Amino acid sequence: MAGNNPFDLDTSDTFRCPLGHTAGLNQISELYVERPRHDGADVWVTDKLFGDRRGELRPEPRLLISPRLRDALQAMNAQGYALEAAHFV
Repeated sequence: MAGNNPFDLDTSDTFRCPLGHTAGLNQISELYVERPRHDGADVWVTDKLFGDRRGELRPEPRLLISPRLRDALQAMNAQGYALEAAHFV
């Protein structure tokens, strides 16, 4: 789900693209990925963008990684990243 904040879901669609490219200003819930759309890759990006176009700011997609890549990063004690859960439906 996307919106301005958890209490403002942007019902006026101020920050949503009418063609469906930009989901909204902020991601306010965990991502849900349709399982048939995933091709088995370890790294992929969402087809929806989040954010606003202001000055040098541009809407951006979310980067998704597989559990296999997550486990490899943790085994290497890699640093400089943060993870959030995404769910397959």
